[in-house]
Amino acid sequence: MKNLNKNLPYILAGIIFVVIIFCLIYIFSRPQKAPAPSISFPTPVPTPTPTPPIPTNITPQETPLTEIPSDFKETISKLDNSQKLVSFLNQNFELINEESDHSLKPEEFFKAKKGNRADIATFASYVLFQNGNFSTIFRYKYLDKDQKEKFRTLTLAREKDKTLLIDLEDSKLKIYPGGSSVMDLLEFEEKRNNVKIIEYAAFNYGTTDFTKGDWLPR
Repeated sequence: MKNLNKNLPYILAGIIFVVIIFCLIYIFSRPQKAPAPSISFPTPVPTPTPTPPIPTNITPQETPLTEIPSDFKETISKLDNSQKLVSFLNQNFELINEESDHSLKPEEFFKAKKGNRADIATFASYVLFQNGNFSTIFRYKYLDKDQKEKFRTLTLAREKDKTLLIDLEDSKLKIYPGGSSVMDLLEFEEKRNNVKIIEYAAFNYGTTDFTKGDWLPR
């Protein structure tokens, strides 16, 4: 019994690590729906154009909330997809392009109407999950052009069998395709931000403490 109590923290840490790995596998490998058969007629074949190295961000098309309900639960129930969420935050919140190892709780961020990258990821992942979308917080450590170690915190979501990446650029949130695997995502981020990623970790939706993650080498 003494040995069990002594090893219990290591056992729990191992269980948490396995759960996080499963979440990453799930969010990238959920089967795609087969397209419905259709009848097509021959058309001229257009000249192929080169595929851009970095996908264009997805511009939100949803109509944003014109009035912000004062009730927290009422508001998040209306933000039932990533486009509505991003439009809402871009128009009504002060979004600060800074990192932190701790974040505000979702309701605290909602009341403050401002927050940094960690606050945004905590809130966004919580809201999307509450509306039935699988979501997680993805964080990576990288070397900048001066070889200094820094962190970047993102939100990953699964909507309509597609993985989406929500990220803050300057003071506005944008949505990007998340790729089909963790390696796709890491390569995309390295090209998009011109950095070298050295470690990465995933955190449960709504996480507020980023000091206890299980980090994996690139």
